[in-house]
Amino acid sequence: MAFSIEKLSEYLSYSSSNGSMKLILDETEEIDHEELCSKGDELPWNSPTCLAVICYVIKFCSNSDDDMFGRTIKRLNYLATKYYANLWKWADDNTSPEAWAWEEIMQESRQEILEILVNFFMPKVQKFFKVPKVEEVKENEVLAAFLDFLLQILNSEADINSEEEERYAVLQKELTYLLTILGDVPFQCTELQEVKNLLVEFEMLANEAGSFIYSCIFSTLPVKASRFIEGRNSLLKMVELLNVKIKEHCIQSSELPSRVISRTCNDAIDSIFIVDSLIEDLENLMNNQVDFVINDEVKVQIKTLHEELTHSRSFIKDIGMPQDNVHMDELNKYLVQIRDVAYEAEYLVNSYVVGNLPIWHLNIRLSAVIPNMTLVGTKLLEIKTISDIKVLKVMKDFSGEESSNAMKTSSANTIVPFKEERKKILGDHIEGSTKFDNIVVGFEDERTKILGDLIGGSKNRQIISIFGMPGLGKTTLARMLYDDPTIFDHFDKRVWCVVSQTYQKRKVLIDILMSLSSMSNILGKEDERLAVDIHKTLKGRKYLIVIDDVWSTNVWDDLGRFFPDDGNGSRIVFTSRIKGTTPTDSIFHPLPLLGEDKCWELLENKVFLKEPCPPQLIGIGKRIAAKCNGLPIAIVVTAGILLNLKKEENEWKIVEANLDSYILNDDTSNCMQILELSYKHLPNHLKLCFLYFGAFPEDKNIPLRKLIWLWIAEGFIMRDQEKDQEQLAEEYLLDLINRSLVIIAKRSFDGRVKACIIHDLLRDVCLGMAQEENFLKSIKDHLSIYERHHRLYVHSAKPVDQRPFGLHCRSFSGHVSQSLSSCSQMALLRVMDQLSTPRISYELKRIYLLVQLRYIVVDRMPKPLTRNLFNLEFLCINSNDKVYMPSVILKLVRLRHLRVKQEAEFEKDVDRSQTNNLRSLSFVRINNDNDEQILKCSPHLRKLKFKYTGRKLFPDLQSLTALESLKLVFDSDRVFSELTEINFPSTIKKLSLIRIGLSSEKISIVGRLPNLHVLKLFSVAFEGEEWETSDDEFQELRFLKLDMMDLKQWITCSEHFPQLQCLILHSCWNLEEIPIELGNITTLECIQVLSSGYEASLSAVRIEEEQRDQYGNEELKVIIANTWWSKEELVRDCREGISEED
Repeated sequence: MAFSIEKLSEYLSYSSSNGSMKLILDETEEIDHEELCSKGDELPWNSPTCLAVICYVIKFCSNSDDDMFGRTIKRLNYLATKYYANLWKWADDNTSPEAWAWEEIMQESRQEILEILVNFFMPKVQKFFKVPKVEEVKENEVLAAFLDFLLQILNSEADINSEEEERYAVLQKELTYLLTILGDVPFQCTELQEVKNLLVEFEMLANEAGSFIYSCIFSTLPVKASRFIEGRNSLLKMVELLNVKIKEHCIQSSELPSRVISRTCNDAIDSIFIVDSLIEDLENLMNNQVDFVINDEVKVQIKTLHEELTHSRSFIKDIGMPQDNVHMDELNKYLVQIRDVAYEAEYLVNSYVVGNLPIWHLNIRLSAVIPNMTLVGTKLLEIKTISDIKVLKVMKDFSGEESSNAMKTSSANTIVPFKEERKKILGDHIEGSTKFDNIVVGFEDERTKILGDLIGGSKNRQIISIFGMPGLGKTTLARMLYDDPTIFDHFDKRVWCVVSQTYQKRKVLIDILMSLSSMSNILGKEDERLAVDIHKTLKGRKYLIVIDDVWSTNVWDDLGRFFPDDGNGSRIVFTSRIKGTTPTDSIFHPLPLLGEDKCWELLENKVFLKEPCPPQLIGIGKRIAAKCNGLPIAIVVTAGILLNLKKEENEWKIVEANLDSYILNDDTSNCMQILELSYKHLPNHLKLCFLYFGAFPEDKNIPLRKLIWLWIAEGFIMRDQEKDQEQLAEEYLLDLINRSLVIIAKRSFDGRVKACIIHDLLRDVCLGMAQEENFLKSIKDHLSIYERHHRLYVHSAKPVDQRPFGLHCRSFSGHVSQSLSSCSQMALLRVMDQLSTPRISYELKRIYLLVQLRYIVVDRMPKPLTRNLFNLEFLCINSNDKVYMPSVILKLVRLRHLRVKQEAEFEKDVDRSQTNNLRSLSFVRINNDNDEQILKCSPHLRKLKFKYTGRKLFPDLQSLTALESLKLVFDSDRVFSELTEINFPSTIKKLSLIRIGLSSEKISIVGRLPNLHVLKLFSVAFEGEEWETSDDEFQELRFLKLDMMDLKQWITCSEHFPQLQCLILHSCWNLEEIPIELGNITTLECIQVLSSGYEASLSAVRIEEEQRDQYGNEELKVIIANTWWSKEELVRDCREGISEED
């Protein structure tokens, strides 16, 4: 449905927290409905229940004016919007003469909302309390969605009122069992007559349950206790009779020779992944990590299932890849079968673990699953035996132990597709493979022309349009120009923003303003105010704005008037697939397809890097390049395939043959087939990781850390005894980068990857293949009544009005208007990311039921947070308020990363002697010795950010022997040298100190840290206003940032910072000079002076001039920004030898 209930959802979420419908005037005063409504009795339903009904009804509404419910919901949302608009006015100035009018409008809105709900909406929604008829959705899924709706209502009532929880407990349990059973394999074959007959009985029971729940909760007449018990018992009797038939059906279906699992894909890419995942779940169950009672018979079944899976897994690992299609198809067939049986078993076991499945059903169904697993294992063993015989035959053809070792090495390489020496995310190979990402082959003339248009030509504001078909390199060319040092020095302000196909004016305005200034409360401003701020910030300044991936003229129509034309040479660059997205007086630069010579030049550069192509491959290489028909993205991706093959003609002929069927014309569809070819050449473990890029929004940078955390939480990263999973995940990413499937979007100062991105066309490949494989589904604004995919991702600017529901869903990311607790039926969930929740404390109550959760992002600490979440590895809390850590937090043995957006404080009852497994912890407050003890019990910490209260005793950090990154903020203003001797672990590589005073002895302690690569000092005061370094300090430092420093004199030389690569000064207004000797550091590449004084800026320019003129050093770049003087003026002053006073 297209219309939104965002404000209505917010209104209802605020309206109640104690079970009765109340309406809010402001944060302190509540007005009960009795004052607003003629009905004097308290409403029998609460706000979350009401919201659940509205969100369910929306799924069946249309945009037609004839839709009564649609019109009513739109009216309710309009009234809620009107209420909030006047509430904000009243909150800003309740003494205004108009305040009484605002209050009156609020009162009228509240009253009308309540009257519509009481007198019209709720009485008429009874029609929705029976199973709906939904086309294109299977009967068992419709039934499951309806039962889930009923359970959501019961859960809402129970969460508010403990008496209601007891009242409905038995019914809730039985309906939950039936809901889970509907998602099991025997009920997915809805075309079978016996299944159809059984589903009819399910529907009869569901309709009775809907009628009963409506009469008990929404009826205006109270239900007597005797009538309630009679109705409930009648339902339970129906459940009992239905269970008998369910048992019979499950036993009969298990006796069939084979069963078909309804899945759309026949690829086995996730077979090893799901088998490994299930093995881990079974081991948890066998090791009693889950607090559920299992009878002896089921224990034996689980042990047997674990053994069969383990055997099959070892067979898969040992089988070499067949060289002929016949054996490959046979292997793939059994890999698909073991995958399907593993998914089946996982659903049963994990549903039981969370209490959603009765043990009798688990027992019956495992009795059917285990023989199937045994059968598949036997077939895999046969394939392995044949494979071993072939290997032995090949080995006999070679003599000596050396050939045997070679075979072992070759076999190992089929399992691990990347070399051991790739220890870092940036090794020699990646530096070579990405070097040419910065070379736009074939567009040198266009680059020169556009650069001339940017820095020359008219002084009037000009618009430059770079357009052409997708995959030509428009964004790459624009980014090269944007980052060009000439451009950086020429413009006062630079902004890069991305529009994409779904244009959102507000998002673009916010992106532009956040790039231009550090204004606070940007997100709270209206669109027109944002636009005015942009205009004011740009007024009088020479600016460059690049607006990437524009699809319509609406962008310029909306934004053009906010970009001032002051006759100073400002420029605006658009990139687009379409020429007509900018005014007709724009300067147009169409990008053509590459010629054959340029295609070969690009392919050769990508495949062979700095080396020439071997003569025997030139011919076939040119033919392959020609088949890409001039599209750079196709050439780059094809090069990624060739890069991972042997440099032999026969290997390349296979690629040439595949490309023959993908000859490009002028449309994009054939290009997509070439890109799909690169996907098919990936090993299975990389296919999963690549498809996962479809989960991220279009044209958005993906932080490296978040990506690999999600890969690990999903279970895509193999466990390796020799390597940490995060290191292995980085190597997976490296492999995808080397194959030209992923682009590096952001690097750290030392060249390491910080963020990545994927090309639009490759993202389309991800989404298409992922949906085909049932792997994930990307949703823009509307969730189906039932989602079949394993992973759901909502990419919407506003919360969607429906909530996710799918019994087999393993991951959900997005913003919904309903609560976390509404996901409690989704027992398989491992990832829950960025879920917006209403502002009521009970909304997180049921999260403890999601025992498979590995990764969760929420906006407040879940309560209760129990040890049931023993699988949790990544917990991120995006609260704007202080967060209190409960006692159980350190007992979650697998929790490795704990991140709080603002500030966290441990509660007093936390066991501070409990050793934990944390690898990163931020942002936490350390108040006393007890809190410090928690740090001492964190021996694995690598990254730590904390706020210190400023006592005279410096925190003892020596026990953190694995710590590599530390950010230490002192709560009080600049704690000076009364601190006892400061101490840092020698393992520290990155150190940030904020608001502290350091004596010369203490800063020397920092300088002598043997592994320190990065140092950031913010508002740090030295004794006096001078900093003098010594010979034995900062010998490994690569990056130094001084921010908000009162420093006047800095006495140092190049020998004190022999490996420094980047120096940044920010808001250092008193610094008289950057030491000229720093220019002699051979590794120094960049000096940035931001918002600092004239003398410091001038000295930076002097260093650059001296290095270039006297030593021929063209590598050192100096950037001056956010100052009252441009770099051109400083260069002139430097050359003329004048000072500011002159």
